Amino acid sequence: MPQIEQLQQHLHTLRMPTAVEVIGDLLTTATRETWSIEKFLAELLEQELEGRRQRRTERLQKSSHLPAGKNLANFEQEHLSLRLRRQLAQLCTGDFVDRAENLLVFGLPGRGNYGKFLLMERNHKTQS
Repeated sequence: MPQIEQLQQHLHTLRMPTAVEVIGDLLTTATRETWSIEKFLAELLEQELEGRRQRRTERLQKSSHLPAGKNLANFEQEHLSLRLRRQLAQLCTGDFVDRAENLLVFGLPGRGNYGKFLLMERNHKTQS
């Protein structure tokens, strides 16, 4: 068995799917640019961590059952009063999280208030 396949098998056994995908190209780049083993390993692990972050985000978004494409960028703020638009802008900064303040969301039953909060939270995390 060629060495690259053996490495991919080990990475697969260790449940590192992104590393399995990128190791071939990364080895080529590392050889061409004469990377140290430390730099190669750091880059491989960084790509694996990023892949895990992306998959986690996708999994959480899917399990949230929020409609795809709904975000603050396409939220029709003109239907809100000026006061609410200012509050929304302030909430989008996420400063209330850093200050450990509670956020209460009120609205008529069945109008998706919890979903609106999750949407704000998701947008804040993607902007950070």
